[in-house]
Amino acid sequence: MSNYIINPARLESQRLTRKLLRNDTGHPLIWHTVQNAKRSKVATSIIVATDSEEIRDAIKDEAEVVMTGECASGTERVSEACRTLDLNGDIVNLQGDEPAVDMSCVDELFQLLDSRTEHFWWNVATLATKASHSEYIDPNVAKVVLGTGGQAMYFSRSPIPHGGWEQSLKHIGVYAYSSVFVRGLCLLDDTDTINASESLEQLRWMENGFPVKVLVRKVQTTGIDTQEDYDSFYGEWAGL
Repeated sequence: MSNYIINPARLESQRLTRKLLRNDTGHPLIWHTVQNAKRSKVATSIIVATDSEEIRDAIKDEAEVVMTGECASGTERVSEACRTLDLNGDIVNLQGDEPAVDMSCVDELFQLLDSRTEHFWWNVATLATKASHSEYIDPNVAKVVLGTGGQAMYFSRSPIPHGGWEQSLKHIGVYAYSSVFVRGLCLLDDTDTINASESLEQLRWMENGFPVKVLVRKVQTTGIDTQEDYDSFYGEWAGL
């Protein structure tokens, strides 16, 4: 079975304009994400799914590119890419603004999908790591609490009162699922929880009966949402 890493890559962003084309390093940010994805030992293909001809032109020599329409989420963009390319296999959705995720953890997500049996089954696998106190209280950081066997019980942007911040886990928005499953995710109805408060798409999946497996690892991530995030990434890249 083929393993695909798909980088959803939207040009416009709310907090950092045209961030995926920022190129203080000499390369656009999406280039760094693709180069990191190539470190995977089990992915058979790296695909960039984008709504932007500029992103396509900037990265077409480094990865396969599929053009998508306007999409409400990265998952929707990945789903459209799967339909357009008629992919058959397992997918890891790795956002285009995540240039430094440990690819050994991504490979473990692929392996988790391969290890499912009729007795141990989940539809989605994702990552979490220990949260700092500042992340625990930050509404921009999603937290997760786990039940038996590492299955997610709930995700929230608010502090989850489960052992206090010392036991808190930060969710890392990297998802693994089959190509068949992701095509159906965007057809699910919204739920009261996701509409009313959290705006976390994984809650919609869970409330529609699809279990989420969480792999807890010590993971450093560099998701780029603000100018400060980008400056920090540039500083690490430049050794400053």
